Amino acid sequence: MSGDINLAEHLKTAQGNASYISADIQNQILTSCSNLILKQIISKVNAAKCFTVLADETADISGIEQFSLCVRYFEFSSMQMREDFLTFVPVTDVTGMGLANTLLNTLDKLGIDLKYLRGQGFDGAATMSGCFNGVQSHVTKKYPLAHYIHCTSHCLNLAISDTCNVQSIRNCTGTIQKVCVFFKYPKRQNVMLESIKRVCPESQITKLKLLFPTRWVDRHDSIITFMELFDAVIDGLPIISTWPDRESSSGAYQLLCAIKQPEFILATHLLAKVFSISLLLSKLLQIKNIDLIEAMSLADNVSDVLKNIKNNADEDFKKLFLKVKEKYNFISQLHDRFIAHKSLITNFCCLLPNNNLPNREENIKSLTEKYNEDLQ
Repeated sequence: MSGDINLAEHLKTAQGNASYISADIQNQILTSCSNLILKQIISKVNAAKCFTVLADETADISGIEQFSLCVRYFEFSSMQMREDFLTFVPVTDVTGMGLANTLLNTLDKLGIDLKYLRGQGFDGAATMSGCFNGVQSHVTKKYPLAHYIHCTSHCLNLAISDTCNVQSIRNCTGTIQKVCVFFKYPKRQNVMLESIKRVCPESQITKLKLLFPTRWVDRHDSIITFMELFDAVIDGLPIISTWPDRESSSGAYQLLCAIKQPEFILATHLLAKVFSISLLLSKLLQIKNIDLIEAMSLADNVSDVLKNIKNNADEDFKKLFLKVKEKYNFISQLHDRFIAHKSLITNFCCLLPNNNLPNREENIKSLTEKYNEDLQ
């Protein structure tokens, strides 16, 4: 037995009714550990004499609405900003006032001195941050110095989400997600690896990344990865489409038809271009010690770049369209070459036993004509 020597000795020698490994005892131990950690966090928060409360409303697996409460404060021992989780709080009154009362009462019961409350950080939902009925307005009435700041990363996520609410873009991301899920299974992933070696030998990436379902800012890497492995996807799907496995072959064929559409290719390139511009901002906004001034400055820089693209839309779109046209030509050539090989392979399949091809006689005739000299 490896690990804690004292614990190992205890488990070997303890009586059956004193092993302390039952579910009830384990829960009590976890609760005790939680209380000790929570006590230390609260002591640090009060010592800082300035903190921000971070809260979000969610529902657990049973559907019960609850708060997740966190605090942001300066820790003197490490001289760093910290964000620590406090607790989950079930709620019944989900109005702005009800949530505000639950939040403040919970902080008070935990032992946090509310006179040091200097900030509020919630999401953009009307209940949480609405100017009149939201949590922040009720908290501000009692604690005027507790200024509300909307999470800048969440703001970026909402901005990108609204911008991408275009049919062609929505369809594009949906198709990319389906391709990523399709290649998630080991046998199909092996085909992808071989295609990467064959058509993308310089790439260090070995697999596609699933798109995050809700956070658009976390889709940057997924889209950019898909773009880098696009040629490998185009190479791998036709191979899988010849498999006897109906689900795999039909799925590969349908996805291949979808990603070969000019509208999809254009939308993918547009997404990659926009996401590459906002990628740095997205990553920096998630750094623990970034401040609001720096965040606003970065947002202004991204805005300026996008405005410049808009002002030079014709020229920039022409460059993008030429890339798309080049990519589409590659797909057509690859498809044509594949069709030629597929036709030859199909003809040879007629020679295999238990292969009920619909045009068996025509396949045999084609092979006979092609290899007439060898047959003689």
